[in-house]
Amino acid sequence: MLFRSRVEAAGGQGAFYAVDLADAAAIENTVAATLADLGTPYAVINNASTYPRGAVVEMSRADFERTFAVNVIAPWHVCKLFGPSMIVAGRGVVINIASSRAMDPTPTGANYAASKSALISLTKTLAAEWAAHNIRVNSILPGVAMTAMPLENTTVEELIARGKKQIPLGRIATAEDMAGVAAFLVSPDASYITGQGIAVTGGRTMVPQNILWLILKRVESRATISLNNRAIT
Repeated sequence: MLFRSRVEAAGGQGAFYAVDLADAAAIENTVAATLADLGTPYAVINNASTYPRGAVVEMSRADFERTFAVNVIAPWHVCKLFGPSMIVAGRGVVINIASSRAMDPTPTGANYAASKSALISLTKTLAAEWAAHNIRVNSILPGVAMTAMPLENTTVEELIARGKKQIPLGRIATAEDMAGVAAFLVSPDASYITGQGIAVTGGRTMVPQNILWLILKRVESRATISLNNRAIT
C-alpha cells in the first residue's frame, strides 16, 4: 500500500486494515487489532464518509441512516474505543473531518449536511470531556476539493471553473490543503487549540461559528430582558 510504504520510508511503522464503518463489530475488531499491533495512538483522524445524493422526499430511509452510520456513529464509536487507552496515556489528538456543507443549505444533500453538523457537535463535546486528559479534539471543514467525492457528479474542468468563479482564492482545494491543516493540528504548535472547527474553503466560508454563537446569545439575552420587563407576553 502507498500509505504504508510512505510511513515506513519515513522511519515509522505502518499497517492497513479494511473495515466497513457501518458495521459495529468490524469497527471493534479493527480497533482491537490496531491497539494490539501498534499500541495506543497519539492521533486519531476520522476521515471516511459517504454521500448518497437525493432530495429529501426522494431519499430512502436506508440511505439516510447509512449516511449517519458512517459519518457520525462510526467516528463516535472509533473515539469511544480508542478513548480509554488515550486517557490512560494522558495525551492525544482527534481530528474529525466534517464539511463546510454543515454550515450551508445543501439541496439533494440534507443527509450529508446534517451528518456533518452532528460531527461538529460531537467534536465540541469530546473536546470538553477530554480536555482534562490532555486530549485535543478539533474538526476540519473542507470546501469543494479535487477529490473523488465531488467528481462523482462533475468533471475536473467544471470543478476548476467553479473554483475560479466561486472561491475568493480562485481555485478548488486539494487533498494536500487539508493534510497541511491536519498536520498543524496534531503538532505542538496547536497545543492550545481544541473544540474548534476550521473551515478550509479558500475564503468561501468566513463567518466563524463562535461569532454566530455570540450573536445568538446576544439575541437570547435581549429576549430575556424584554420578557422580564413584560415587553413581550
